[in-house]
Amino acid sequence: MNPLALRTRGFVVFVGTLAVYLATYPRHVINADAFSATVESFRIATTGKPWLDGFDWSAVAHIIPGYHLDLSPWVAAGAGGHAVAFRSPGATIASIPAYWIDAHLLGHHGYHFAPGNVTACLLTALAMALFFLTVVHHVRFGAALAATLVLAFATPMWSVSAAFLWTHPITVLGIAGMAWAADRERWWLVGLFGGIGLWGRLHVAVIVAILGLGVAVWRRRPTPAVRAGVVSTVMLVLASVYSHWLYGSWNPAGGYGSAPGEALATGNTGDSPVIGHGAVALLMNHLGLWIAPDRGVLLFTPVLLILLPLVVLRWRELPDWSRVLAVGGLVYALVQGQIDGFTGGSGFFGYRLMLEPLMCAAPACVFAVRRLPRRLHYPVAMVVAVTWGAFTYAALTERNSVGLRDTPIHPVPYLPMEVAWTHNAVVDDLRAQGPDLWLCLLAAVVVCYYVTERWRKRAESAAVIGEPAEEIAQAAG
Repeated sequence: MNPLALRTRGFVVFVGTLAVYLATYPRHVINADAFSATVESFRIATTGKPWLDGFDWSAVAHIIPGYHLDLSPWVAAGAGGHAVAFRSPGATIASIPAYWIDAHLLGHHGYHFAPGNVTACLLTALAMALFFLTVVHHVRFGAALAATLVLAFATPMWSVSAAFLWTHPITVLGIAGMAWAADRERWWLVGLFGGIGLWGRLHVAVIVAILGLGVAVWRRRPTPAVRAGVVSTVMLVLASVYSHWLYGSWNPAGGYGSAPGEALATGNTGDSPVIGHGAVALLMNHLGLWIAPDRGVLLFTPVLLILLPLVVLRWRELPDWSRVLAVGGLVYALVQGQIDGFTGGSGFFGYRLMLEPLMCAAPACVFAVRRLPRRLHYPVAMVVAVTWGAFTYAALTERNSVGLRDTPIHPVPYLPMEVAWTHNAVVDDLRAQGPDLWLCLLAAVVVCYYVTERWRKRAESAAVIGEPAEEIAQAAG
């Protein structure tokens, strides 16, 4: 495929994914994390200064009448005693352009959260396009497109990253960009995208370091580590400068590196579950990231139970950078389990703290599944169908939900974090929300079965006329 055609297809993937994200992002639900970050963005875009002194909080009360959103854990005194929102640098900076356009070009006055949500959609769609452009270098177009659609719409990329401007749209974009740049041997860009990722969540630096150093050691040449390390270090310094401007601290974690931000980052806020004390509590926290009924990555993305063993079996066949990136994601998950409660809070469907490891593992999973045994075609398709149907229901339901996190006026598809070990949102929704979820699941199963059947017949026809069936199956997806 020539470069122009490849870029064109990547752009089409970006536009198509973005269109779905924009059509389904929540219109009436406030998430306190995104709210505090985007209020800061709005303030910088409209006044040129980050200080929230004198901000008229009553002016945003119209967003959900009758509710009072307490932002005291997120807004406190920063540099010079000024009131600021304690968020990571990337979460605040990302939506400044959108709020500037909204205020100065579109003429909207006052804060509203749509520009922040649109920014989340843009960043996540861009990440999906970069992922497509990465894997299409190694598999046929149909397979690359199918993998991208699964990642974009059958995982919390849809219900979390593209729903609100958390830290995750920034980190997911950073990791996707690192994969794209590493595949093209552009190690300066690996450092740049890694710097973007650590602006979202500082411990993404672990992934950047492992990717650069790991490839350098494997290839026995220092270029990847040096180039990626230099640029990401510059980005780290810039994050420190930004933090000093807002918070009076040189900690590059931004608001997360300063009280009360540090307490928020570790879950130790006094009103939410914490990791607890002792080895057993810590072990349960790590396990929760993987297998908790309402937060575990393996519960909401069960296709990994098939794909990860394939990655292990075909480890030596995978591109070296994809192996190192997957290891970086695993180490990131271990760090995440050490510093934060596994639930990630309330107010979303699926998991969110394992989105970064998922993005790290995704390229290796696609490369490993190129020769998926025929007996696994339908099991994989049906597992994907069920998760796709569930996330479709969640996105459509949350789009029209009204409320604050876990206290909605109208039903939302998610559960509060306190029941993460005892309940599952999909099971509870099947019992409580009527036929809507059943219809989404049924429609997804029918579509995935039809597509899989078409691909299998095409492969069989190719084998009859002497063409390699495996190649045709890859071409079909």
